[in-house]
Amino acid sequence: MNAILNSEDSSLKKAIEGLIQEYGAVRIFGALILRGLLRRERITRLRPDDLPSHLRDDIGLPREHRAPKYWELR
Repeated sequence: MNAILNSEDSSLKKAIEGLIQEYGAVRIFGALILRGLLRRERITRLRPDDLPSHLRDDIGLPREHRAPKYWELR
């Protein structure tokens, strides 16, 4: 993790330079900016109310006692 990377030996730098030579700097940086703007991943967030009772117990939340479903009352 703490390795110092030599900028002359960087394969990423060589790859980017090759792309810039082939397609031009404006097209490459435009594509990178566009990708950065359009790349919005949705993060699924769980609310504590959505968790089953046994998981609520595991993380220290009080158990939620839900009413039985109508098909469970038969």
